[in-house]
Amino acid sequence: YNRVDSKDSMTDVKSPLAAIIHEDRSLTEPLPSAVSREADEAFQNLAEKLGMDEDDFRSPESMLVEALSYGEPIPFDFEETLKRNPELALKKLPGNDTYALHAACYRKFPDRFGPQQSCHVKDLVDDIMLHQKLIGAIVAANPSTCMRVDQNGDLPAHIMARQLMEWEARWYQKVYERAQHEVKEEENGKGITRLYQTMSECINTLLQPVAQKPSLCLESGS
Repeated sequence: YNRVDSKDSMTDVKSPLAAIIHEDRSLTEPLPSAVSREADEAFQNLAEKLGMDEDDFRSPESMLVEALSYGEPIPFDFEETLKRNPELALKKLPGNDTYALHAACYRKFPDRFGPQQSCHVKDLVDDIMLHQKLIGAIVAANPSTCMRVDQNGDLPAHIMARQLMEWEARWYQKVYERAQHEVKEEENGKGITRLYQTMSECINTLLQPVAQKPSLCLESGS
């Protein structure tokens, strides 16, 4: 290897951390947010140099809106995107004329129920936890979205409750039959408990802003 013998040459040696730290970055900005923003800026600069139009690439915001509108996979950085753009929670989606939170509650769970598919509790827990994170991020961006009704007169809590009931009906029998025959019964029991707990937490997240509304008892149907 090449040995560094002088102080002057040390200035040419950079630590791995230097590759992701910008000297002009604000120390008050969270690192994940800064890295995501700078990556987006770098990509846009590259696109301009290559002569690409805006239609040739998608921002994190447009990717999230499209995912919610058309049921596509949710981008991994959706939480940071909503923190940077909380107004996304208040706008109706262009693809289906509904709010982001309602669309998140309508999202289908992965299909794990075919004849040749195994329905593991761990996979179901992962599925519901992703729903919980998405719903929680949208509610955190603007809790008032929990009190908005869609064209059917449904609150997000109504939609989520129906989705969870339909989803549970699909895996209930398979999960409990597997739990009876699996050697690791205790592990399956904990997984099932976690599954129902997370489902309840999803509903609770959607109900809390509604329950705290002073005029709740005066609402129609209350």
